[in-house]
Order: sequence, then C-alpha cells, then structure tokens
Amino acid sequence: MHDYHKVSALFLIVGGIVYTLVHPVLITPFVGLILFNEVFNRDPERNIPEGNVVVSPADGRVIEIKEIEEGESFYGYSLDGSFIQVGIFMSLLDVHVNRAPLNGFVENVKHIKGRFSPLIFRDSSENEKNLIWIRDSEGFVYCVVQIAGFFARRIKCWVKEGYHLKTGERFGKITFGSRVDVILPKGNWKLIVSLRQKVKAGETILFKRCS
Repeated sequence: MHDYHKVSALFLIVGGIVYTLVHPVLITPFVGLILFNEVFNRDPERNIPEGNVVVSPADGRVIEIKEIEEGESFYGYSLDGSFIQVGIFMSLLDVHVNRAPLNGFVENVKHIKGRFSPLIFRDSSENEKNLIWIRDSEGFVYCVVQIAGFFARRIKCWVKEGYHLKTGERFGKITFGSRVDVILPKGNWKLIVSLRQKVKAGETILFKRCS
C-alpha cells in the first residue's frame, strides 16, 4: 500500500467515526479529503517503450524546445558540446511522479535554491530546482531538471550518485504544478514531439536514436 493510500484510510476511519457518533452530514469533508488525496497522489503504471528512445520524464504539455550551444552557461555548468532542451509543464491535474527518460548511471544530483514563480511561462531560470546528471553506456551525459512552481514547494528526488536508472523508472516527484526538463546532446537524437503536445511520463517518446 502506498503512503497516500494509508492517509486516505485514516480519513475514512475518522470520517466513519464522525458519521456514527456525531452526524452523518459531517462525513462530507472527509470524503472530499479522500478524493483530493487519491487524485493528486495517483501513480498509474505505464507501458514503457523498448529500444533506443528517450521517454518523457513527466506528465504534462511540452511548452519549450530550444538549443543550448557549446560553452553556454546552464545553471552554472559550462556544457561540452551542443544540447537540445525540452521543457514539460505539469498542471495541478497531471500525475506528479517523475520517471527516468533513459537508462544510465546517476553521475550527480544538485539542488539549487530559488523562487517559486508560476511555470506556465517559459522562464524558470530563477526557480528552485534539482539537476540530475545521467551518463549512459556510451559515455554521453544527459540532464533531467525538476523545477518547483508557484504551488509546489518541495521537490522529491529518490536517487543518488552512482544509482543505475532504467528507462521509465520512478525517480522523484513534484506536487501541485511544476516543470521537468530534459537536456541531451544534439545530433545523437531525432526529436519526435512538438510544442504544446501532451505527454505521459515513461510512455511518450520524446526522441529516437539517430541511425
């Protein structure tokens, strides 16, 4: 049983006691709390594609696709080579669990403190975030960025340096609207998605390997 199911069970027990000993109508807020808890913490299974692909790390909508040139500063890092960045906005109604976009070893996890500005707009450079750097079997380095939004005040990352992630594996969570970006080397991959496209974590293919 997930932790959020345990919370729902607690609400159900307390609500049942109130219903029995006080007044039936008072169970209404407990029913609301159970529905809220179950919807916002849901974590459905996904059909993870096979092959040389990069999948979406988050549920939501693609709001940004841009290129990062060699030597350009990326949150304090100077990138070696050109990269492409895909930004995905997660609304309040989306599943908030994040999944690994591809196989690889976690090389570094860095937390950067910042603001909690709304993420429906593209500029998120000043927001609080987690950077997870991943190195694949061929030695290429990728980055997944968890970015907190206006309502999301806590970023959860469940992996540490040295951990081996599998494509589609759960690695973290950001609650109540946020953004997740994927940054990967330009030229190695063919972009599949487009702006404003809806995507699902661990299921929607963002990139396919160039032959």
